[in-house]
Amino acid sequence: MSVSRRTALGGLLGVVATGTLAGCANLNPGMDHSGHTPATTGGTLSGDELKKAIERVEAGRFASNKTTRLNVTQSVQRIDLGAGKTALAKTFDGRVPGSPLRASYGDLVRLTQKNQLGENSSIHIHGLALRNDADGVPMLTQDEVASGATHVQSFKAPHPGTYWYHSHTGLQIESGLHGSFIIDDPNERGGYDREWILVLDDWTLGLGKTPEEILKGLQTATHSHDDMGDMSGMNMDGMDMSNMGGMHMAGMQDQFGLGMGMSDVAYPAYIINGRVPEDPEVFAAKAGERIRLRVINAASDTAFVFGVEGHPLTITHTDGFAVKSHNSESALLGMGERIDAIITVKSGAFSAYAIPVAKTGTPARAVLRTGANSIPSLKTIPTKPKSIAQFSDLETLDENRLTGSPTGTLQAMLMGTMVPYKWNINGNTDMHASLFELREGETVDLNFMNHTTMFHPMHLHGHTFQVISAYGQKLPNGPRKDTVIVKPMTQVTIRIQADNPGDWAIHCHNHYHMDSGMMGAIRYKL
Repeated sequence: MSVSRRTALGGLLGVVATGTLAGCANLNPGMDHSGHTPATTGGTLSGDELKKAIERVEAGRFASNKTTRLNVTQSVQRIDLGAGKTALAKTFDGRVPGSPLRASYGDLVRLTQKNQLGENSSIHIHGLALRNDADGVPMLTQDEVASGATHVQSFKAPHPGTYWYHSHTGLQIESGLHGSFIIDDPNERGGYDREWILVLDDWTLGLGKTPEEILKGLQTATHSHDDMGDMSGMNMDGMDMSNMGGMHMAGMQDQFGLGMGMSDVAYPAYIINGRVPEDPEVFAAKAGERIRLRVINAASDTAFVFGVEGHPLTITHTDGFAVKSHNSESALLGMGERIDAIITVKSGAFSAYAIPVAKTGTPARAVLRTGANSIPSLKTIPTKPKSIAQFSDLETLDENRLTGSPTGTLQAMLMGTMVPYKWNINGNTDMHASLFELREGETVDLNFMNHTTMFHPMHLHGHTFQVISAYGQKLPNGPRKDTVIVKPMTQVTIRIQADNPGDWAIHCHNHYHMDSGMMGAIRYKL
């Protein structure tokens, strides 16, 4: 990244004025968040300094001494959604979701992107704490890849797990540009016979308004009802469905009582692996087999409650990292989150379902089937599963704990309104401006405070963090994650180890919120 482009992105926000540090515990005025008086040589790393730091950290990563070459082509193709429904979508390799990508822990991955979309694009691998210059975020870590151009991202696979790749340009992800990315661990104990990757999504293209039309409708809404009044200095206007360009509000509370609040967008379809629920993907198995499910929520505006009819889940991983085995009938996944779970196949045919939270509409589904059993009716999908696992129910394994002692606490206030449709972190309106600065080697806590009636799945690039408290509950054994749901009017605190130098995006993974301002940058400094 050139110095000139770094300069163009601007400097630090006035953090005290916006509250970034004003609420920090045990920090003295005049000190930075780490509790140290800023050095006179401080400031963000220069282009050369950053390049050297990236190469040093990359050289220290585990290497398998193998190279995995992966190729994807971006193009506009008509896809088959099932049940006679089609859409002209933006695709990886002509399909939605895109071709599954796979490498092993420690491999040198060379991912070649061929852009034939007719517009600029990018690729970000969600959840991988890879080298900064391979993170794929335009205006922060790289330039957009021009139409007709080829771009290669090269990096060591830093840790195993279930991840996914998607465009980080505009609303292209909403039009189909996403797919699974699995990093295998050759030393991992199996304990299962096969695996099934399930990509959950909310879908409008070809069936309703385009994503761009939806965003424009949200941004041009001029009035609302059910005035929420002023909350903590923010105008929390109520939400009206009239003049919303196809959007809706599903009510103050979700149907499961999870406290997820309201939703923004009504979708004509919810899909799994690119198929509508009336014409689902069918996964054939044998009774008694143990199947590893890798479940990815690639939706833009929808949290799902996921389960497999008649099959208890044994959750083993969240966001790629192992947790103590947790049994539940179903699991809540916000946008960007993933779980791995084991099921033991029963004889028959069963729906693997994804029920949209705080929304109406037919749940997404795929079908697990033994033999020639008939595909089950959609009516067999449970309306309210008996148990729903959330990230706050999961406990990390000891080897995945972050052991550093925090030197300070950062505050990230999540704010915004539906009318006008504007969202932000700490009042920041520049999506590429610095929200926070870190020194390599330090450990900090980051406290997300949600001042809105919407839930926000907050995602940090380049790092995995440990959740240490959520919704008023301390989590001494909280899970390692890269995306975490911050429910309305609640707080979630995460612990970060600054071990991966660079300029990193932090944002809400509701893409309409992100594109309307709820994004900023964390930068490393001297």
